[in-house]
Amino acid sequence: MNQPTIDQMPTLAVYATKYLREHPNTEQPINPCTMRRYESVLKLHILPALGSLPLSEITTETVEKWRASLNPDKQTTNRHAQSLVCTLLSQAVRENIIPTNPCTGKKVQPPREPVIVTVEMVAGIAQAMPDRLRMAVLLAAGCGLRIREVCALNVEDITDDRSMIHVRHEIKKHDRKETVEAMTRPRDVPVPESLRDGLAEHVSNSALSDLNGFLFTAPNGASMITLHNAFIKACATVPDCEDVSFSDLRHFALTETGTGILTLMKKEASII
Repeated sequence: MNQPTIDQMPTLAVYATKYLREHPNTEQPINPCTMRRYESVLKLHILPALGSLPLSEITTETVEKWRASLNPDKQTTNRHAQSLVCTLLSQAVRENIIPTNPCTGKKVQPPREPVIVTVEMVAGIAQAMPDRLRMAVLLAAGCGLRIREVCALNVEDITDDRSMIHVRHEIKKHDRKETVEAMTRPRDVPVPESLRDGLAEHVSNSALSDLNGFLFTAPNGASMITLHNAFIKACATVPDCEDVSFSDLRHFALTETGTGILTLMKKEASII
């Protein structure tokens, strides 16, 4: 098969649409979650800069300039975007549309290393959070919950004795709108004994009837961004916490250090 002429050369936008519609690896089709991520990354981070370019005009220098223009504060998104561009161009090489992949040999930004969060850091961040969101930080750190799981928690997900959380839903974004969706792999997570009274108090004090039973999510869906912004603001006021992300709380819960929160929560009764 001969390579297409310049007049026949598809743009990256056209080729990406074809790739997603006719994914060549039929034995491993793109799952819906990955497809949504691809579409979002393409729309927001790839096509505005590269979409109008014919594949043959995307050079190593083009890729490098685009990569340098990405937001350095969004490393995970950047990795997804760079990986997708490389995948698209690799497939174009296999289809003999272009002779070589201009991404080959280009370094992808390294993964962000988790910040090692201490018991004192968790306590400081929790104390700096607004009252209505404080328990969200403690549950993330004590139970290893992701932000999208925390925001989807409903009073019905918590057992009557507050000893167990049924993690059954998560927040998903579609066209920048947040929706609550059932998880494909729900799980039960025990609540540390030291957090149960505080959780019970949070549930009783929250106007849950106005929130459709959600612990931290407003009916209008403005949840993850609200919690994320409050978390970043709180971290900025706590020593050594400027670079802490919400996901670091999950890492904290999954390490041996995380067991220290039990003692901390007993001592820091004012937190909850």
